[in-house]
Amino acid sequence: MNQLVCADAEAGGAWVNVADDADRSTLTFPAVARQGRVVVAVSTGGASPALAAALAGRIGSDLEPGYARLAELLSAARAEWRRSGARGRPRDWHELIGPEMLELMRTGQIDRAEERVERWLSSS
Repeated sequence: MNQLVCADAEAGGAWVNVADDADRSTLTFPAVARQGRVVVAVSTGGASPALAAALAGRIGSDLEPGYARLAELLSAARAEWRRSGARGRPRDWHELIGPEMLELMRTGQIDRAEERVERWLSSS
């Protein structure tokens, strides 16, 4: 039955995921770990969904709530930067995102993290 459904879907131009036959699939779905707006996807290209799920679970357990809070803070900062009418690009965002920033978020020092973002944006 799966082969018939797969053949019909392929004939109709639809993407196909055959859960027990990666070679017949035209797409695979990653295992996903989420912490707020932070989403990490892991795939083995259909070779081992169980391994992908295990890796996603392991990565997910390392995603502290500070990452989600930092994503929200940076999203707001990007929106503010756009609204300001600034031209060009601010300095590399990577220099803002580092262990110190995550530690501020992880320890609940959100005000200090926000101040740091504001200083960084104003110096761009």
